[in-house]
Amino acid sequence: MKNKRKTIKGSQPTPTPTPIPIDPNDLAPECIFVEKVYDWVFFANKYENKNFIPDEECRAAVAAALAAGQRVDVRCSADVDDVQSSATILEHGNPGRVLIVWTVPVDVTILVNGASVCTFTVRTQFTDEIMLCVPTGITEDNIRLRAYQVICQTSGAVLMGPDPFGPIKVDPIVKTLI
Repeated sequence: MKNKRKTIKGSQPTPTPTPIPIDPNDLAPECIFVEKVYDWVFFANKYENKNFIPDEECRAAVAAALAAGQRVDVRCSADVDDVQSSATILEHGNPGRVLIVWTVPVDVTILVNGASVCTFTVRTQFTDEIMLCVPTGITEDNIRLRAYQVICQTSGAVLMGPDPFGPIKVDPIVKTLI
C-alpha cells in the first residue's frame, strides 16, 4: 500500500506568543436580586391571519363586485398604541420561560374600484415564548411589555370570491416589531 501522506517542505513557524490555557473554574451564570435590573429583550414577530368579512352587506357587495369582474382591494392599518399585551411566567430560573400574548386590533378597509365599501376591525392575537433570567420572587407585575412598531400589510389575491364553502375571506398580514 502506498503512503498517501506527503511530507511538508520548508519550516513551520511556531506561534508567538504561545496561548495560555484557561484555568477551569466553577463559575456559572447566576440570577441576582436587586432593587432594579433591566433585562432588555428585543425581537420581531410576523403573524399572518385570515378572517371572514363580518358584515353581511359588505360580503354581498364584495361578492357582487367580484362576480362583475371589478377590482377589489384590501387595505389595513394598525396603531401601536392600541396593542395590548400580557406576560405569564411559565418557569422561574436562569433561564426562565415567559409566555407573552399580544393582541393587535387591525382596521381593514375593503375597496371596490378604489372606493371604500366597508371598514371593520380584526383583533389579531398571537403568542411568543421567551427565555430570560426570572429568579424566584419575580412576578408578572415585574415584567413590562411594549410594542414599538406595528406594520400591517395585505398580500395580493386576498379575497376569495363567491364560494359554496363560506363567506369571503380577508387575509391581512400583521407584523409586530417589539
